[in-house]
Amino acid sequence: MNKQKLLKMGAISLSVAVLGGALVYYNVVHNTPTSEGGSFDVGSVCPDFTVGTYQVENGDFSVGEDFTLSENAGKVYVLNFWETWCIPCVKELPEFDEFYKDYAERGVEVLAIAGNTSNVNTLQAWLNRDGWKDIDKTSTVDWREYTFTIAIQKEAMSLYNETGGTSTLPRTIILDKTGTVTFIKDGAMTYEKLEEVVLPLLEE
Repeated sequence: MNKQKLLKMGAISLSVAVLGGALVYYNVVHNTPTSEGGSFDVGSVCPDFTVGTYQVENGDFSVGEDFTLSENAGKVYVLNFWETWCIPCVKELPEFDEFYKDYAERGVEVLAIAGNTSNVNTLQAWLNRDGWKDIDKTSTVDWREYTFTIAIQKEAMSLYNETGGTSTLPRTIILDKTGTVTFIKDGAMTYEKLEEVVLPLLEE
């Protein structure tokens, strides 16, 4: 076999490998499957979910009522996945609190959803012992004054995985009034970025 034929076969093999890799990325990595067999990405409808919530009662966090998305439709939802051990998660939550206080009356809801915490009581204990101060020692914000909803997944990591999460925290997903995904970001958010993404949805 001459050199020209070898080069041609090599080029064909490389092209096949590149095409195969692209197909794997698009169908496996990019289109992350949900538990219902669809894909979760911008433009898809968020699957219905139920999370446990916390409320402040007599100066401490206690277990509140469950929240189900389908029972509270018609608002713009900011879903933020976080964990107690995640430094960027804890540090960004005051941004969400400030944003929620400014825009709640216009139809915005913020759910800060913990995922891999072992159970409801563990997260409740962390909140009540001021666990956030161990991470953000410069913070003067008392989480008992937060007005957005602090929540926990009913099954550890299930909602995070179903909405396309893999390993990155924090993770923010924004839904329009129809429940359609309009924005996904892995990494910390700012008040300004929340305004940029959410405010146009309030005008629709």
